[in-house]
Formats: sequence, C-alpha cells, structure tokens
Amino acid sequence: MRSRPVFCILSKRSTKGPISECLGAGPFIPSRTRGYANLKKLLTLTFKSRTALYFLFYRLGLLLWNRDRLKYLARASLLTWKRSRADRPLWFYFKFWLFNWSNSLVKYSRVRRSDFDIESVQPDFSSHDPRGEASAG
Repeated sequence: MRSRPVFCILSKRSTKGPISECLGAGPFIPSRTRGYANLKKLLTLTFKSRTALYFLFYRLGLLLWNRDRLKYLARASLLTWKRSRADRPLWFYFKFWLFNWSNSLVKYSRVRRSDFDIESVQPDFSSHDPRGEASAG
C-alpha cells in the first residue's frame, strides 16, 4: 500500500479547508531536529553586527508594516498554535515558512512591474541555440 505524500498541494476548491486537508494528507513525519534555527545563537550573532542588525529590522519592517502580511502572520501563528499537539509539533515548520517567506520579501520587495519589459523581446527569440544549449539572452 502506497502512502500519500507528506507535503500536499493546497487547493482553493477544498471542502474541508486547505489546512485540514494538508494535515490529514498522510502520516505525520516529525522533524529530527529541535528547530530550523537556533534563535538564541542567531540573535547573539545578529546583535554583534550592524549590517546584520539592519537587515533584521528591514526584514521585520517588511513583515509588520503591511496590514495583509501582518494578518497572514497572525493567522499562521494562530493556526500553528491551534493545530500543534505533543505528538505533532508544528512550530518547526512555522519557523521554516516564516524564514523563507521573509527571505522572499527581502529579495523581491523592490521588484516593480516595469522591471519586466517583455516588449523588448524580439519576435524571433529562442530560448535554445541550435547546438541544444540554453542561451544566456
């Protein structure tokens, strides 16, 4: 018998709700570590560097100064707290999600619609050259 995948694709058409559907997708496989990052050590290193401290506050600002992001952060925190159990702790996954989400915000926060000038691409543009290698342009 083949087990269902641990990671599931969240569907907007779900009748049970995406969180319930994902948590019920198969056997829970707990993390083998205490967490994604040692927050005490991370903060100690961060407060020793002005650059790291600047980026910490920049990251927090991107998360907290936007009403929608704050709403999603609060919702994710609440759902993680409500759905965690002693035999199924979810905080490890919450920290992983939060770290990756904030990395995406930092990386792409300054990307604008005007950065994508697709009109400049020639009509005969090909993504592969005749030798079968991917082209750089």
